[in-house]
Amino acid sequence: MRSIALCPKSSRRTSPPAHVLCTRRSSTRTPCTSLLFQYFQKPRAENAHVLRNLSRPGETSDSFIVGGQLALAVAAITDPTTDTRVVTLDIGGNDLLYLVAGPPCQSDPGGALCQALVAEQLRKFAINYAVILAALSSALENDPGKETLFVMTYYNPYGGTGHPYEPFADGVLLGSDLVIDCSAPAGDPRVGLNDLIVCIGAASGAVVADVYPAFGDRALELTHIARGDIHPKDAGHAVSAQTFIAAD
Repeated sequence: MRSIALCPKSSRRTSPPAHVLCTRRSSTRTPCTSLLFQYFQKPRAENAHVLRNLSRPGETSDSFIVGGQLALAVAAITDPTTDTRVVTLDIGGNDLLYLVAGPPCQSDPGGALCQALVAEQLRKFAINYAVILAALSSALENDPGKETLFVMTYYNPYGGTGHPYEPFADGVLLGSDLVIDCSAPAGDPRVGLNDLIVCIGAASGAVVADVYPAFGDRALELTHIARGDIHPKDAGHAVSAQTFIAAD
């Protein structure tokens, strides 16, 4: 998770303002800080009206914990002057993204050495993710009112491009069976990053916003991958926001 945004709701003076806490890994321009926040402002959703953004670019699950962002999120949730209603969590992509920046994955993503590195990063992520979700869930349980914790999967930034990294990214995200499989044990080659996000998230009581199928093979349409940037275009941000809304 690279960022956190907190969106409080207007309320009567006798009640603390209700918040939406958006914990993401990307830049400050995210679905939570734009389209998704607009949705949570509506009375039929969370009726939130204030956004507090605590974004940090480049965050990994390790740095999120040891760098203080998790503690910052917990402090924001448990602030007695606020009432957090929604937390969104997006973390893990940077745990694996760096692998394609150098050997062995850059030149041989399907090789045994690269796959061993992927497996080790997934192992570490699973541990960190459980710690993060436990801390956020505990904080929310002690916060007044109704709360919802959302977790988000990852899309394949090479989906539909025919790029050599496209099948590698699919395997990293979905494991060797290319489907979400919560019956597979940790460390099983069938388990990918999205498997961990969905399965650990669901076990923690989180609502899953699964953007992987929403993006599908539309990376050229929805991201800036044509110029080497894996991040979403405006259309991609809209698709992500709609995925959260549909899951709510």
